[in-house]
Amino acid sequence: MKIQYLGLALAASALLFLAAVTSRAAEQTVAKPKPYPLDKCLVSDEKLGSMGQPYVIVHEGQEIKLCCKACEKGFKKEPAKYLKKLEAEQKKKAK
Repeated sequence: MKIQYLGLALAASALLFLAAVTSRAAEQTVAKPKPYPLDKCLVSDEKLGSMGQPYVIVHEGQEIKLCCKACEKGFKKEPAKYLKKLEAEQKKKAK
């Protein structure tokens, strides 16, 4: 009877170990977001840093820097609009 409990305990420990190792491996393979290329807030056009530390979010693999947390609401309301704006700004900057 004690041997069965010992076997179950070993099996449970092995499963926990495998889960931890698998979780750790998954964390290491997560891709870094694309860096934010602008020096101004995508929503308000304020210069980043003018209101303290920029507020950083990641949307669909793209890092977005905002002048403050309040701008996140505007971004989340119309993300497609702001991503299109980001793309246009990047094209202008590349010229």
